Amino acid sequence: MLNALRLPLAAKLLYWEKSLRQGALGKGGQQPILIFFHGYSLAHTIRPLVIARALRRRGYRVELAGRGGHAALIQGEGFRVHDVETMPQSRMDQFVARGEYNYYSQKWIEDCVRSERALLRKIKPGLVVQDMKPTVSLAVRLEGIDEAQIIPGYKQPGYADPLPLLDCFSTEAGPFDEFLCRHAEEVRPQRTFRLIADIPEFYPPGDRVSGYHYVGPLLDRPKEPRRIAVLDEGWDPSLPLVYITCGSSGRPPDYLDELIEAFGKRAYRLLITTAGRWTKEVGFGNVKVVDFIPGEWVLRRAQMLIGIVGIGTIYQSLGCGVPLIGAPEHLDQE
Repeated sequence: MLNALRLPLAAKLLYWEKSLRQGALGKGGQQPILIFFHGYSLAHTIRPLVIARALRRRGYRVELAGRGGHAALIQGEGFRVHDVETMPQSRMDQFVARGEYNYYSQKWIEDCVRSERALLRKIKPGLVVQDMKPTVSLAVRLEGIDEAQIIPGYKQPGYADPLPLLDCFSTEAGPFDEFLCRHAEEVRPQRTFRLIADIPEFYPPGDRVSGYHYVGPLLDRPKEPRRIAVLDEGWDPSLPLVYITCGSSGRPPDYLDELIEAFGKRAYRLLITTAGRWTKEVGFGNVKVVDFIPGEWVLRRAQMLIGIVGIGTIYQSLGCGVPLIGAPEHLDQE
């Protein structure tokens, strides 16, 4: 199973590359591939970025669109980034904290689709790829543009252990379907296929439905420098290293106050990544807090991972052989 985590993404893209080679979309063609990301969530920024890198290496014209604090990661790699209306993570977190998931009101859907359609008409992409931007699926149906959705394995048809997802998550029901019913006369022919960002060993294939393709974990793997100051300097390297990640969404990480107090008095080194969501001073020499650092750089040195872990972090811990203690908060972390 771990070997599957290391397969190059470029090889996996061969499963669906033929679908990209239509009209002017081929290498050197005039129409770009437009990738939408949810820039308030690190996971839903990294996965589109990994896809964008792979496509650019293969000679495609790639542009991205989204909004949020993590958009700087994409801009820093030289991609053209367009700003579009995006559901803020703070609104989503407030709803989830109450056990509610219907954060997409009709007004939010209308505003997002209007912004996305304006960009689609300006860019005229030959293909759209999106991650955690459900309104894009509505916009492309109104504009008649083919779409690739990045999805988790449990969303494939016929999966043996489906999550009890609510209608508010589906573009075939709830508020999204209501929107399409109101705009039925504008719907144009287009095709949609799904890129499953998982491995079959975790999520065995369900019904053999065309248009669903495993591409494996879309993990960020920047080249690791020989020495990393925050990990290798300024504390006792003989102490076991515990890695804690708060995630970029969910309830505020106020629990770090007591957690740091407890760990600071024990014989461990503690590195915490907060995605910029916690900025207090730390008064212990064996505890360090950073906004972000590539997870695998830490895991290659760590003895334990603890945190609000998404599937990407789980894949990283498996790849590095590090045990983890997870504290799930979101519905899909079941």
